Formats: sequence, structure tokens, C-alpha cells
Amino acid sequence: MAISLLLITTSSQSLSSSHKSGLITAQVHGTFQTLDQEHAPRSQRAWQKLMAEIRASGLNLIVIQWLQFDGSPHNYADQLKAALNACRSEPLALMIGLSLSSTWWSESSLQTDRLKQELSDNIQVANNVASMLRDHPCFIGWYIPHEAEATALTEQQHLALLQFYAELSQALKRLTPGKLVSASGYHQSGQADAFDAVGWWRNLVETADIDRLYFQDGRGVIRLAPVAISDQLIQALAKVLHNHKTEFWIVIEAFEQVNTGPKDNEFRAIATTPQRLCQQVQQMQSLAVPMIFFSFADYMRGPTGSRAADLGEHWRRTKGCRLNRTEDDH
Repeated sequence: MAISLLLITTSSQSLSSSHKSGLITAQVHGTFQTLDQEHAPRSQRAWQKLMAEIRASGLNLIVIQWLQFDGSPHNYADQLKAALNACRSEPLALMIGLSLSSTWWSESSLQTDRLKQELSDNIQVANNVASMLRDHPCFIGWYIPHEAEATALTEQQHLALLQFYAELSQALKRLTPGKLVSASGYHQSGQADAFDAVGWWRNLVETADIDRLYFQDGRGVIRLAPVAISDQLIQALAKVLHNHKTEFWIVIEAFEQVNTGPKDNEFRAIATTPQRLCQQVQQMQSLAVPMIFFSFADYMRGPTGSRAADLGEHWRRTKGCRLNRTEDDH
């Protein structure tokens, strides 16, 4: 992976070009973000305030996680327009997620008919917003919100999954030529060993022509935290994906899941500690991997609680927990 200076300017066009040209350094560049705010539309003014806070924290990229979840909201195009208008005054690079069903995490999600429906839903959403995105200076590409993992699949399931990603990626690249297509994934130790996982992901990004892969570090989720992604797997994935000219990014989980028992199915989490966040960031810096938060608005801002406010303030005060300071830092 080529590592060079990311040009951070007040010009959204220059920022967009930097992301698309691969000028990405091993630091935290952005955050995932929901389109709405606690299931209510986020106004243009609210977007401007949030974007200003994100930029003040040294971040320059927002990945909107999805435009629709289980078919809601119906007015996602209007909500996206508010974010795009705000981005003109608070220039950031934007990647736009599509549509996701909550059934994606169930065993039935990999059935051929279910994948065909997901494909159709996502292409329809992309078609509905492509005209407002295509020439917008902040828009750098798409995000496929269907998290994947190298798990045990039947041959039929594996082929159907590859076809889903490939057909969706091709449709997005036809809609907006020259824009990135990204996907995300995670690894659970025990589901597949590291060697098999690397081969699985190489097959997926090659088949689907994925430009950027966001990979979760696994530090915040209860079932993944004890076996968070290893340095060896990160290095192997980064090398293999670089050979395919696919960017490999790590998702820094800025939260700690607090579900209390097996019957507590609703995901609940709190902001992590500054110490753990810095450990996560410094690990990836030492491996020369670019990063993105999940997520600034939920776990690093005052409106979401004092713990989140403290974490965000620590991040701004320490200039991002960087390993090596320059004279400009003092």
C-alpha cells in the first residue's frame, strides 16, 4: 500500500481527489455516520455543526452507513440532500452507504432469493440518488453496508455471495464512473483460520472489484474482543489487497459493548477509554494501516454523554494519539 501525505485542504474537490488517488496515510481519517439522528431527520444546520466538529478533530471523511435500513426512512433522498448541502460549506469527503435489511445477519440472508432481493433494493436506492451524487464535489464513492466474514459456506452460498457483491459493484461503477466502491468485513477466530480468511477476502475483492475494504478491529464487540484481529492477519490482508490495488483500512471501534446477558439482544455500548482508543490507533500506526472511527457522533461527542465528551476532548487535545510527534505538534 502506497503511503504518502494526505493533502488536507479546505477545498472539497482537492480532498476528494486525495482519497480517490490513494494518498492515504496511516492515521485516522474519518468516521462512519448514520444518516438520521435517533430516528429523526438531521437538518442541514445539524449536519453543518456535526461536520465542523468532525473537521476540528482532524478528520476529513464521512461514510454514511446506509440510506435505508429495513426500508426506512422513505425520504432518504431528502435527508441525503441536507448532508450534501452542508458539505459545501464544511468540505469533507463522503462515501454513501445503500440499503440493508436486519435479516442480513441471519442464516437465511445467504439464500439466493434473499440475495437477489437485497441486490435489487440496493440498485434501486443507488439509482434514486445517483443524479445528486454524480457531480457533487464531496462525493468520492459508495459503501456496500453488508458486512461479510470468512465463514464456513456451502459452495452454492459462496457463489451466490460473490455474485451479489460483483453485480452490485458493477452496477455502482456504471452509475458513477470513476467513483470508489467500498465494502466492510470482520474476522472471528475459530470461524476460519487466518490463512483461509486471507484467501477468502482476496477472492471477494478480485471478483467484485472492490476499491476499498473497511475491516473491523473487533475491540468493541463482546463476541470479538477476546480475539481481536491479529497483527499477522492485518499484515497479510494488507499485502494481498495491495497487490490487487484494493485499499485496506481498519475500523477503530470507539465503543465498548455493555449487553449484560444472552437474552439481551439489543446492541448497547458506551464510549471506550482514551487509553484503549490510543492503544488501538497506535497498533495500526505501527502497521502502516489507514483507519476510520466507528463512530465519532455516537462515542466522541458531548451530546451523547460525559464519557463520550471526555474521549472526544482527549482525541483533540492529543492530536490523535500519534506515535511520532513533529515540531509542529508542540
